[in-house]
Formats: sequence, C-alpha cells, structure tokens
Amino acid sequence: MAVINCFLASADDQQLVLVVGHLRFTLPRQSVVKVESIETEPDRVTAPAVRVTVALPLTILDLCESMPEDIVRRSDRPFAIATRPTPPDYSHPQGYRDMEAAFLDARGIR
Repeated sequence: MAVINCFLASADDQQLVLVVGHLRFTLPRQSVVKVESIETEPDRVTAPAVRVTVALPLTILDLCESMPEDIVRRSDRPFAIATRPTPPDYSHPQGYRDMEAAFLDARGIR
C-alpha cells in the first residue's frame, strides 16, 4: 500500500483525477483502497484535500502538468484582474476630469 496526500480534482465510477504539486494524474478506481478527507488552510483551492490509499503496484492512466483551474475556485472576474496583487485604479487623471467638466459645462450637459 501507498498513501498520497493530494487534491481530488474529479472522480467517477471508473477513475480518480488527483493533483499533487504541479502534477495531475489519473488512477483507475480499482487501484484505490481508501479515500479520506483531510484539513487544509482556507484559501482559493476548492478541490477537496484528500488522503488516498492505493494498492501497489500502481497503474497510472494519465500523467500531466496540472493547471490552476484543476483545483482553484472559479471567479466572475477576468483572470488578469483576479490575479493582480493590487486592485486596478480606474480613475482618470485630474487634467482629464477638468477638461471633461469644461466640455460638459460648455454644452450645458451637466
């Protein structure tokens, strides 16, 4: 037997998709002896953290690099905005606001 602490990206009757570090691998369901939920620090990860006990020798159906969307919470915000370290500043410079006010005043719009 072997024990793997990982994130459970998906599962069905045939296979489990697990993420460990930067790797995503798929195991046949018959190789899995036990799956237990484990505690993790709260963060953006939404895939459940699990401890998987597998029978040896282990058959791996697929192995590839994991992508953030395998385990990270989806967001309505665009990726470029969601990953910024600080919120973007959408305000216009004072010179632009002054010219805009003069334009609107000259036409009696505001």
